[in-house]
Formats: sequence, structure tokens, C-alpha cells
Amino acid sequence: MPEAAKHDGLGAVEALLVVDDNPGVQRTLQMVFGNLGYDVDVVGSGPEALPLLEIRDYAAVVCDLLMPGMRGDELFWVCRERRPEVANRFVFLTGSPDLEEEAAPLDRTGQPWLTKPCRIAELQAAVNSVRGLE
Repeated sequence: MPEAAKHDGLGAVEALLVVDDNPGVQRTLQMVFGNLGYDVDVVGSGPEALPLLEIRDYAAVVCDLLMPGMRGDELFWVCRERRPEVANRFVFLTGSPDLEEEAAPLDRTGQPWLTKPCRIAELQAAVNSVRGLE
């Protein structure tokens, strides 16, 4: 079973950011990761995520690929320039109907990615991977 969130040395709960424009996915991921002990922030777009990525040290960022305003891979590259240590904690989700076309940009990031719908255990494993737990 994948590990739940850990506390930092000061006793604070690790934070996880969900970036997805689908309210149903937002609610589900907030519930799942909240139940695992994370302090979950949820936003619906890349532009909404940018200021949070500047100020919080997220244990993981679960990010949709196709969103209005900014694609998830574009958000990753901006984060990579500004906070590479946080960019290394991205996990991508995609529900794209054209997976062949979308795989290349995701692969270029070097980060794990899953197709929607995915099993929660697979997503937990990917999050643990970027946290260095697997």
C-alpha cells in the first residue's frame, strides 16, 4: 500500500497541489489525498497554480494536461524555470482523446503521467515516486 503523507520536521503536514479544470476530478482528488493526510490545495488552471507554486513547497503536484489558459506541460516548464525542485514533483493526468499526439510533450517532461480514468493506487504510486518513496 502506498505511503500516506508525512509531516515535515516541524510537524506540519505535507502539501499537495491539484491542478485540474474538472470539478469532479478536483473533488475526488481532494478527498483521496486529504484522506491520506495531505494538506490539499485545488485550482482549476495553470495561471491559478503559478502563484501557489511560487510560495508553497509542495510534496507533489497532480496536474491535468489539457486545461484552458495554459496546458499542464506549459505550467511544468514555467515551474521548472522558477522552482525546479517543485517541478520535479509533478505527476500528469490526461484524458486526451489523442493520446499519441499528447504522449510526446508529456514524455519530454520526464515526469510520470497517467491516463484518465486511472486507478487511485496507480496515482498514489506515481505521487510516492515523485516524493522519492518508491
